[in-house]
Amino acid sequence: APAGNRKIALVWIGSNDLFGLYENNVSLCAEYYSHLTLLACEDAVIDESCANVDTILSDIKATGASIYIALLDDQSKRPVITDVSLRNGVFPNITDEEVPRMSAQIVNYNNKVKTLAATHGATIVDFFNTTIFENSSTLSSDGNHPNGAGYDAIARIWHQAITGAATTTTTVAGTTSTTVKPSTTTSTAAVTTTTAAASTTTTTSAVSTTTTTTGGSSTTTTLASSASGRRLHPKDLVYKGAFAFPEGDGWGYGGHALAYYPAVDAGGTDGYPGSLYTSGLAPDGLVGEISIPEPVIARTFDSLPRAAVLRHLADITGGRKDTCTYCEGCEYRNVDGLEYLPNINKIVWNLKDWFNVSACDQDSLGWSKPDMSNPQGVWHIGSRTAPSGDERYNEFHNARTCDYLFKAPEDFADKYLGGKQLIAGNHRESGALGGSQGPTLFAVAPWKDGNPPQSGQNLDALALVYYRERFDCAWNESLIPRPASGACDFPDYRAFDSWTGGAWIQTGEVRAILIFGKKAKGDNCYGTPEGCGGDPCHTGKGYHAYPYEPRVLFYDPEDLKDVISGSKKPWETLPYESYSLADTVIGGECATLGAVAYDEERGLIYVTEQHTDTSESLSIHAPMVHVWQVVPFSAADFDGDGIVEVKDVILGLKAGLLKSVISALRILVGF
Repeated sequence: APAGNRKIALVWIGSNDLFGLYENNVSLCAEYYSHLTLLACEDAVIDESCANVDTILSDIKATGASIYIALLDDQSKRPVITDVSLRNGVFPNITDEEVPRMSAQIVNYNNKVKTLAATHGATIVDFFNTTIFENSSTLSSDGNHPNGAGYDAIARIWHQAITGAATTTTTVAGTTSTTVKPSTTTSTAAVTTTTAAASTTTTTSAVSTTTTTTGGSSTTTTLASSASGRRLHPKDLVYKGAFAFPEGDGWGYGGHALAYYPAVDAGGTDGYPGSLYTSGLAPDGLVGEISIPEPVIARTFDSLPRAAVLRHLADITGGRKDTCTYCEGCEYRNVDGLEYLPNINKIVWNLKDWFNVSACDQDSLGWSKPDMSNPQGVWHIGSRTAPSGDERYNEFHNARTCDYLFKAPEDFADKYLGGKQLIAGNHRESGALGGSQGPTLFAVAPWKDGNPPQSGQNLDALALVYYRERFDCAWNESLIPRPASGACDFPDYRAFDSWTGGAWIQTGEVRAILIFGKKAKGDNCYGTPEGCGGDPCHTGKGYHAYPYEPRVLFYDPEDLKDVISGSKKPWETLPYESYSLADTVIGGECATLGAVAYDEERGLIYVTEQHTDTSESLSIHAPMVHVWQVVPFSAADFDGDGIVEVKDVILGLKAGLLKSVISALRILVGF
């Protein structure tokens, strides 16, 4: 591709490196990386490979050529791997245990290729979401290499990427592939439907189009975003109202743990089936089960319907909350996380010492049956290794993992998290004592670590999001200077920020991880409310940063893939949106949001507001539960103009996005 003579370059890594890694991993690591484990060897090989790709793209870019780079197919799904008889004949050293590692390695590679493509202005060509390398009709008898029909199908994919061809339909040896590419500009969607062996798969992805001009020539590059869909936004959340906790002093100052349980329906046909497991009076550390009445939009606590008690408050931990023994002075003060795991029919719980001034890295996680019997645990989320020698700086320190719990979608967990569907996190005011200066996300699957794991066991875990502790970020004008802009990992961090619950939303093409809590907006100050300029919301001595705002943070699950692949650090993942709930909750700017539960089937989000002080009938502060329903406006607003109209229905129908069309119709008729 001589400079000035415009040409194109197609870049596509072959499969030999991947197959060789797992066929010869012992000898390969011994020869080149003798000091590394298989996991480290995988990382080293992929880093070396992507460094070579970076060089290749850089050299080609210097010639002025247009670059098209292919994503790898999931080679673990090729018949040469899935058919054990074929595998034993060609790659006998690749074990069943290594097959999912191959799949994860491909995901990591593709994520890094996407980053490199963006850096060098290359166009991505997607072979990951094809079935060419899985179907016998497009493969030779070795179950690995394409046959003539397969190479024809490959050529068409390259040709379409290069030419930007419109709708095409091709049939190859009984395999029909249709690609629909709307002609709208800027932001639209592409839908690829592949039918093979009487099965149909549809992949939907948002598409952005950019045009660049070089040397008098215009180049249009189309980059597809994640196939998992579009981001959720505040306008997708419809407030349905609230209801109060049951009567009784045992429920006061509770609501710091919450889990949705689908197997009970004490409310009839009101549209709010199921029940909630939740915590009562904080010092007691007890858990009960309550009904879900139909919520009401009201401005006073006494106007709210009240939940009924389905299961009285009891010790779901079977005494474990009173027997912390990991270190001297170890203490559990709350059951601060609850989640129902339908795959094992367990209520999982998290024990927390919110004070923990000794920074004890204690265990926290356990589970019980839905009737709160047969408790098992307590386990530590992640390892306790601390490269610094100080356990406070352990990546998996208990202070980062011991609070809220929720589930990731099963398909995401299986594909990217090694099946670790349970998400745990914690954030306390000031973020200190081994913790995080912002919300955290850790993925874990205790059911994979034993049946059950042994008491005190370190569970295998993935660190997805946390924010490093920076001394300067807990600044106090009288003692510690205000840090420079950007010095803190979490934007606009304040020592009195508090993030207390979350939910992973995946509905149709729309997704987000929501984290609820409180954002402080004033200056950091440590002392009494009066000494800190007056704080009407918090009357005790400690950190203050008035005024405050109850908020929900929106994280994109797609960003977690970069952390999993190693192209981002956990503290580099930031929310894409932050939304105030001050005008919705009863407590306004002083509201304390507690815990979150999610009814995935109906898109209902339950969020506790703790110790509401507007009740005239109660002598103690009583919690309440706010309810939002996910109605994906952004999926329905197909042209992105901020209005859902008939035109969006037509565009959705043309692109074949049925779920988006249904969402648009629901919004248009006011449902």
